[in-house]
Order: sequence, then C-alpha cells, then structure tokens
Amino acid sequence: MGSSDHLQSGLSYVVLACPKSGTTWMQKMLSEHPQVHCSETRLFGRYFDPSFGPSTHLPLEEYVQILSRYYHPPCDGDQREAYFASLLHKMIETIANHAKEESGKPIYGEKLTPYVGTAQGVIEQLVGLGPELRVIHLVRDCRDVIVSGVAHWTKVIDNESEQEFEKSFAYFLDTWIETQQAMRSTKDRFAHVLRVRYEDMLADPIAQAQRVFAFLGADVADDVIERCVEQASFAKLSGGRASGEEDSTSFFRSGTAGQWKEKLSQSQLEMIHSKAGALLAELGYEMPTETSS
Repeated sequence: MGSSDHLQSGLSYVVLACPKSGTTWMQKMLSEHPQVHCSETRLFGRYFDPSFGPSTHLPLEEYVQILSRYYHPPCDGDQREAYFASLLHKMIETIANHAKEESGKPIYGEKLTPYVGTAQGVIEQLVGLGPELRVIHLVRDCRDVIVSGVAHWTKVIDNESEQEFEKSFAYFLDTWIETQQAMRSTKDRFAHVLRVRYEDMLADPIAQAQRVFAFLGADVADDVIERCVEQASFAKLSGGRASGEEDSTSFFRSGTAGQWKEKLSQSQLEMIHSKAGALLAELGYEMPTETSS
C-alpha cells in the first residue's frame, strides 16, 4: 500500500487566498499565458453544505471521505486511511495531467479559497503534496474583502436583511483571519512562496504579473505579460466597465481598493480591528492607531 507522503500531484502551483481577494482575476490572468493554466477543483477541506446558496459546496477531499464510507478498499482496516489519502492524491494527479494533455500547457495550478473552519487542514494537505509545490499567497485588505463579499453574497441569495448581513460579515471576516493565520503558521514548511497583494496588482499589474510568471518559471517576455494583463483587465472581466464604475449585481463589482472607508461604520471597523488588526498591520495595511490591535 502506497503512502500519501510527498506524492507527485501533477500540480505546479496553487493560488491560496480568502474568497473575494482577486482569485478569479488572478486565475484569468494566469490562464491567458501560453504555458500556464489555472483551474478550480476545490481540492482540499473537510466541508460539506448542500444548501449553501445556488450550489453544493463539496471539496474533493470531502468527496473522497464520503466515498470511503461506501467503497470497500483492497486492504486491511488499519490501512484504510492511507489508501484513501493515496486515492485523493492520485485523483488530483489525474485531473492535473489530463488538463496538461488537453491544453498543451505544462504549468498547471489551481486557485484555492478555503471554506471557513478548514484553512489549517487545507494548508497541511498542501504541504503533503511535496516540496516542489509553489504557493502564490494572494492577499487583500480584509475590510475590502468584507465589503465585496457581503455585497456579492446578499445579492446571490437575494436576502439583504440585517441578519443576513451580520452573518455574511462574520463569515468573510473569520475566513480571512483563518486563511492568513494558517498561512503564517506553515509558511516555513513551503520551499516556494510568493505573496502578492491585490492592491499592488491594481497599482502595477504588469510588474506583479512579471513576478508571478517568473515565480512559476514561465515566459516573462514583455508582449506575453502585456497580453495576459490586458485579457484579464477589469474592463474585460466586467463587460466594459472602467475600474471604479460599480455594479453591485456583478461578481466583478468595482475593481478598486479602499471602499471600506466609505462603506463600513465605525463600530464595524472597531470589530474588524479588534479581531484582525494585528494581521492587517503585519501584512502592511493601513491601521488607525486608536483602533489597531
């Protein structure tokens, strides 16, 4: 029976982030490169919610766990855990290699936004994929994550009640904190980590794209980089709107940074700063001195 330790997964990289941190933008930019593809299979996380909005939230890891309750493996009982861990890794390898064969692109990765309560386990699973995995840690100011996330989610479920606002506010705040804390606690266990800030991508997308593609070992010729950035621009993704031209019904709402200064109340900011202030400051974000933690 094979072990799951450091199996070749077929993955070259992952983009790890909290939801609403620019992962779809990053995914589009990466996939525009002639050597790179970025997908989203929801690889890891012990999470299952069949009624979470319009679709079931079920990571591949949890699917294999469900399968293990019914599937009888060709091994003794004490080897079951290793068997299904190996099966999960082989499924990831198959997904990745199939994408490489079909696309002709040698560099395959996935964006990964852990569900609340799963971030630490997700990162432990990523560590287990082996030392060659490259991790792009995409970070956005959690105050803007909350503004964007709440606006998007309450529209998706068509419920803008105060109760739903408070629920989604807490969800995005907790998920952001968990993701950053888990990444911080395990960053020394990854051989290759590149932190990219959403705000830096907005300010200089060409320079950030060059950093990202160089990190992945892909071609960084000027014309290639410029095309990737252009094809993944906010105008392209939003259907023609300029950055800052807000559409609250769109997944790509405004494409700006700093809206939290206008959208969040003082009491909401105090709550965020009391829970996430230290992480915000550590990641280089502006913190009012009177409310920073």
